[in-house]
Order: sequence, then C-alpha cells, then structure tokens
Amino acid sequence: MNVMKKQSIIAVFLLLAVSLMAQNPGPLYVVDGIITSDISALSEKDIRAMYVYKDDIATHVYGEQAKNGVVLIVTKQGNEAQKIRSFVIDEHDVSWYEHQAYMWKEKITENSQNEEAWSNYFKAIRYSEILCGYENLPRCQELVKEMHQAIPDAYTYYVCMSRLNKSVDTNDSTDYGQLALSRLPEKVGEDDVFELLGDLWMKGAADDSTSVYHDKWLQLINQQYKERIYPERVLRYIHNQFMGMESNALYFANGDMALFPAKLLQDAMGVHKDKQVIAIGLLGAEDYLNSLYKKLGIAPFKPSRKYDFTNSGDYNAYFAELVEYIIHATDREAYFFPNLASQPNITYVLSNKLYNEGLLLHYSEQKYDNLAVTKHNVEKRYHLEYLTEPNFGAQEWWSGNERMQMNYVVLLSHLVREYLQEGNKEKARWLSHILRMSVVNTPVDDDTKKTYLNILIEEEK
Repeated sequence: MNVMKKQSIIAVFLLLAVSLMAQNPGPLYVVDGIITSDISALSEKDIRAMYVYKDDIATHVYGEQAKNGVVLIVTKQGNEAQKIRSFVIDEHDVSWYEHQAYMWKEKITENSQNEEAWSNYFKAIRYSEILCGYENLPRCQELVKEMHQAIPDAYTYYVCMSRLNKSVDTNDSTDYGQLALSRLPEKVGEDDVFELLGDLWMKGAADDSTSVYHDKWLQLINQQYKERIYPERVLRYIHNQFMGMESNALYFANGDMALFPAKLLQDAMGVHKDKQVIAIGLLGAEDYLNSLYKKLGIAPFKPSRKYDFTNSGDYNAYFAELVEYIIHATDREAYFFPNLASQPNITYVLSNKLYNEGLLLHYSEQKYDNLAVTKHNVEKRYHLEYLTEPNFGAQEWWSGNERMQMNYVVLLSHLVREYLQEGNKEKARWLSHILRMSVVNTPVDDDTKKTYLNILIEEEK
C-alpha cells in the first residue's frame, strides 16, 4: 500500500477509498488508532496520510467489524511513533498497533537502516496479528523478508527472526537466537531481554558458569533487575516461596512469572543462591539438561522404559520420571510452584507425593503433617506484613502480576478456618487482616476483589 503524503492527493485518495467500498457502504474508520464510524468533523487539511484495507486484509486486521473495509487515517495532530512494549506489560487494541505500524513504517521509509524502527514495526504487526488470532503471522513473515533486504546481518533482524521461528514453522532451522547473541548491543530492549534470556537459559548459560554465554546471561539478568522490568510484588512473592524451602532445595517451576524473578533474586540480588531453580519447560532441551546435570553433579538420566511422546500420558510420565530421578540422585528436598497446568503436567502425575506447605508443594514419599509446616511458614518464615501497605499496590505495569498477589488468599486463607477451629482467634484475626488488605491494595477491578474477598469470607464463617 502506498502512502499518500501530498496534501493535493488526499482528497483524491479519499474519493478512491469511498468508491472502492461503494458496493458495501459503511467502512470502518480508524483515526490515529481510534475506531470511529463518523469522520464528518475531520477536515481534509488535518489529514496527514491514509490507508485503505479491503476484503481479506481488512478482516484479517480488524475482524468481522471490518467486513465492509477499513479507512485508516493519520492526522497531523496524531500521536507520533511510540515504543512498542510487550503487551504483557502494556497492552493496546488492534487499531493502536496498526496506527503505530504505519508510523514506524514511515521512519523506515526515511531510513531503511533504522533498526529501532524495524524492531517496533515488527512488534506492532506481530501484536496486531496475534490479537486477530492469526497463528501463522503471515504479515510478519513478509515483513522479515523486507528486513532481510535492508539489514540482513543486523542484531534486530536476527532477534525478530528468532521470535518468529518460535511462533511459526518457517522451515528455517537457523539458530537466530545465537546469531543475535553474537551481535548483542550494550543495552537491549526490554522485550528482547526476555527473548534472549530464554535462549540463554535453554543453552545452559544460567547454570553453567563456564559457558561462553554466561557473561551475556549476567548482563541481561542484571539489566532486567536494574530497569525494574518485574514488579516488586512478584519478587517478594517468589522470595517468600524461597523462605519456605529448606536449604539447598530444588525449585521446579514453569512460566516467566515464576522462573525469571527467581533468577533475578539469585543472580542479580545475590540471595537464596543455595536453591536450584529448574525450568520444567526446558527439561527437553539437551544443552539445558547437560548444564543441569553438571551443576548438580549427577549422571545423565536413563529412562526405565521407552516412552511414546505422541501419547500425552507417556509424555507426562517421562518427565515425571526425569524429575524424580533428579530429586533422588541429588538427595535434596524438592518443591514445586503450585500452578503448573502447562505441559508437561508433572504435578498431576506426582500428585500423591506433593504436599501443600503454603505457597509451594513439597515432594515427599512419606506422609507427614504438612499443615503444621504451613503454619510455621506463615508465622515464622514468610514476610507478609508488606501486603498491608496501601502504597505497595501502585505498580500498574506488567499485566497479570496482581494475580500473583491474590494467590496469598487462595493458598493461605484456609488457615483462618484452622485457627478459628483451634480457638486461636488472635492468629485468625491477624492472618485475615493481612489477606484482606492484600486484596484491597491490589489494583484490580471491584468484581475481582469481591471474588477473592468472598473466598476469605467463606473461611471466616
């Protein structure tokens, strides 16, 4: 699509847009990223540029509401190009991403070597396609071809290709993550930090201090900490999990929200370094496993039988056997993050050996009084008073982090009932107050707060 920049062409372009949609009146108008059905108040002299999306392209970008086409208008007063942040941190709608895609494309037109513009253009198109539900990301695939022509040996091209290859089967086996690491700039964009840390962890750089990539791991993990890419409440939650473990324990977890904060605490803050963080989702990566065996000082795992990985039961059972091998070979206490529904679903296979101790599940082949341990963790080990601080909730970035704070209510509120049944009203009031304030001070909508407060109310009866 060509950009119409000259003022004298704008009127002609608008007439063309209308004529293209004459048979299906009522196009969707998007002005500076805002969807509208009426542009009558918009003066021709205010228009900077326009796009027309037709047919499949329109519905691809904007869905069924755009079945009669889309006219994307950029005004002279419209927002300039803005940095595209991960939509986990700063989410927008499709219109906003499309508007930003246009703005960054203009910068590329001005300078095809502008890596910042290419990076933001790619992210804007990628998030737009993801929000539209297009798993194959066809526009991104075309975009990287253009990028290859403009900056074929650049860090930005490699990191964008690495991200694309993890989402789509491009039939390209090149290790773009490694190529990106070979051209790592002194300062990396926050989205790229997560991308590259994942690559480095898979390569074993997090656990193997002799790895050629270990220094890059430390560079990125320290940048992540210094720039406060994770909210404080997430770090405090994981810190409490560590506080509930025995020394030299194994910590099995999945997902960014559980894993990266743990490594921030260890590698950037230097605390709880005796615990071994194990990424369940990486247990199928050979480099990661070898680095883990080396760090733990154990021989490689040999399965007891042949597993069929196309069978979900076998798939989960294989990794459960691998996990138990690591636990027994190291003879260390083992704990699991409680929310591990993603594959492999190890906690389901090992459920009869996992005991709730508050914020974590403890592996044990023998039954024991885990409720007593939970009480000890809550009363002596966990730091919970910060949950009552009214200003602590003022962390609006990193979408979803507030749900982790709500986990305190889900995982600990049953102790309020236990204390009441024991006749210990003082401890019941103490814990109830902390959990109640944790909900009140969390920046979520009133309906969500009511849902979690009702959990606590039921335990107080």
